Amino acid sequence: GLMPVIEIFYSLNHLEKKNKVRFNYMLSGRKGKYGLLRKYGGKLLKPGIIEIVPETENLFLEKIKMITTRFKVRRAFIYNN
Repeated sequence: GLMPVIEIFYSLNHLEKKNKVRFNYMLSGRKGKYGLLRKYGGKLLKPGIIEIVPETENLFLEKIKMITTRFKVRRAFIYNN
């Protein structure tokens, strides 16, 4: 059937290197600590796009806004076989 997902498109081009690193640690984790993606079942589709479940949208957006304001949110459905 169809499963709802949230896709977040983001840009880090305007950020200083240290903030790009902070952003990636937040998503992917650091030093054995889980990042948001692993903790909440999200996926990095490719650099600049993550896919998450709708239940975690507010959590991800709050964290992302702490580092960048350059992002867009798209609601979509994917086939879940």
